[in-house]
Amino acid sequence: MKFYIAKQIIACVSVAIIFMGCASIFIPQKKWSENLAFVANGGRCNHREMNDGKLETAAKIGLELFPTGFRTNVIKGVNSVSVIPEATDAILTIPNPMQIDRMVIYTPDLCTFKVYSSQYTGQHNWNLFAKVENNRDSKVVIDKSAFADTFLIKVREVAVGNPPVGQQQGKKISAGYRHSAPGIRLWGTIAEIELYTKEKR
Repeated sequence: MKFYIAKQIIACVSVAIIFMGCASIFIPQKKWSENLAFVANGGRCNHREMNDGKLETAAKIGLELFPTGFRTNVIKGVNSVSVIPEATDAILTIPNPMQIDRMVIYTPDLCTFKVYSSQYTGQHNWNLFAKVENNRDSKVVIDKSAFADTFLIKVREVAVGNPPVGQQQGKKISAGYRHSAPGIRLWGTIAEIELYTKEKR
């Protein structure tokens, strides 16, 4: 009797497995598109290093409360502040508005930042796409969805020093932070930005 029951259970499990396998053939499976931000696919950035497909090139992104062209004499008591005029917010544009379902950012030092999305219709209407806080990874994957053609990244905090890749430890410099030590760096780094949409197959 036990042997008969065992055979029945095995038969039922086998049928279920076959059924699931057949059903999966007819259920549309989703996969990720090619990188829509890549320059060869029409993506445009205000820093070309961010979408050239090369992780060895990187753009310097200014901190949120320090505008382009910031000068050291604005902060009293600072002997030396490392600021470059070309450090700005990161702006990425694709040719046409699309449903974006994933953004990937490669960075050695961004800790806290916000990403905004917009569909350009003569002017931008920015909406918060994602907020990343206390990041410690060199590859940031944001699985959020927005119908947009433009993305803006504003950096709030960066990790300075030379921590191991993927473990961004070290001193954080906040936007608006005042410090008397020389050589403070007031920008973050983005090596690459990627955008993907889900496609049915």
